[in-house]
Amino acid sequence: MTRQEFTKQTKIAAHQRSKGICECGCGLKIIGLVEYHHIVAASLGGSNDIDNCMVMSKKCHRRLTEEKDIPELAKSQRIFEKRIGVRKRRPFPTRPKSQQWGRQFHE
Repeated sequence: MTRQEFTKQTKIAAHQRSKGICECGCGLKIIGLVEYHHIVAASLGGSNDIDNCMVMSKKCHRRLTEEKDIPELAKSQRIFEKRIGVRKRRPFPTRPKSQQWGRQFHE
């Protein structure tokens, strides 16, 4: 699957909507590079229209991606692999027999 990008028209409309303010919630004016973020990731079925587009500063976009998107995508990939039988369940770790019943009581 190829990565879906926003069209030029969507980026222009989103930038005009934001009026140069970061839409992550920080409310700061974007200085430098502007980045466009999928609210619902394209790989999770998100569209490329303006309703799914956020205008963000590079710093805020990187932070949001690391905190939210990467773990979400990794989890969905694990679930998909498990569903199609590629990922096997990991066995529970076992204890040595000496520790199996917990602490031994001595009289």
